[in-house]
Amino acid sequence: MLTQNDVIRFFTDQLEAWPEVRDRFDALDDVLNRRIDIDGFPVTITHNPSRIRSSAAKVDKASIAARPCFLCDANRPAEQRHLDWEGYRILVNPFPILPQHFTITAREHRPQSIAGAIGDMTSLALLLPDFAIFYNGPACGASAPDHFHFQAVRREPLPMMSADTLPMGVVRLTGDEATQQCVDAVLARLPHEDGEQEAKVNIFCTAVGGVPVLTIIPRRRHRPDFYGEDGMLVSPASIDLAGVMVAARPEDFDKFTPETIRSIYSQLCFTQAELNTMLNDIIKQ
Repeated sequence: MLTQNDVIRFFTDQLEAWPEVRDRFDALDDVLNRRIDIDGFPVTITHNPSRIRSSAAKVDKASIAARPCFLCDANRPAEQRHLDWEGYRILVNPFPILPQHFTITAREHRPQSIAGAIGDMTSLALLLPDFAIFYNGPACGASAPDHFHFQAVRREPLPMMSADTLPMGVVRLTGDEATQQCVDAVLARLPHEDGEQEAKVNIFCTAVGGVPVLTIIPRRRHRPDFYGEDGMLVSPASIDLAGVMVAARPEDFDKFTPETIRSIYSQLCFTQAELNTMLNDIIKQ
């Protein structure tokens, strides 16, 4: 049976065999970081140039159709090994945001959709109790919305995991509530755009004392209105909303202010009061 220690050993072995990616992980020790407090919530801004691939990713249907899927076995770099788990490949993320950053991809090529996958997510959290497993919806920061995947990072660096107050509304489902049925009930009540199969969400799963905890972050939109070459190439996904905001360009790192961060949360997320109203019979007051 696979254990967390097996996964960590795999991580170490992979970096030994892939110097280019080992250098990117080593470079995390030297990236520029600064902290901005948002009403008691500590947000870390990190300048990580390697993440420009994700921040600037074109995720429209035409762009996706024109490129090979970089998560499929046949298209991954020869140096990228995998660890099999259930119907997934555990991979070291070659463009890390935080130390020990993994991508867990479905073996088969299928769209990014959380439908039917919550049980796998909670099982992963129990397998990796020191990690946060997260899901970026297809229009919520996923740079590969055509191939289903989770990601995992160490939970300690994420402010959301220990903060008493959050700058956005969330739905928490714990223990027996952390099920596909409960998640489906939440998603069914959230706003959907025309033609959208899944409400916009980012989802975290952790294991606390052997009990799975799901944190759902419902979203209003994909990117802030100042996104772009002339504004900021900031495309917030799960890690950003959890309190580690990535600036791939130095000019974007310098543009982050308390007002910028508040604008990101207000444009992309709902308030807790709004969620309580939408989900008044689901969220425990």
